[in-house]
Amino acid sequence: ISPESKLRLPKLPPPSSEVKTKQEVMKEEVSMENSKQLSACSLRLPTCRISESVQQLMELAVNTLCEAVGSSTQCALQLFFTVRNIFQLFYDVVPTYHK
Repeated sequence: ISPESKLRLPKLPPPSSEVKTKQEVMKEEVSMENSKQLSACSLRLPTCRISESVQQLMELAVNTLCEAVGSSTQCALQLFFTVRNIFQLFYDVVPTYHK
């Protein structure tokens, strides 16, 4: 995975628009203001290699979470916790497998 990587994540749908009063919008603008800006490289991880199985796992997680966005609340919660459990299982199994 590098900045030149061809791995493309699907675009998430925009959050649902909610009607807000002018006072709420002004409060958000004031509270969200930040005088310091992070550089473009602040959150960039170094170039690394990942296995094909990890890439497939990440694609499964992203696709499942995208499906959760368009689902009912109960279904979305179940899908979210399923993805979380997939990562927990991966975290528990892989080190044991590679011992």
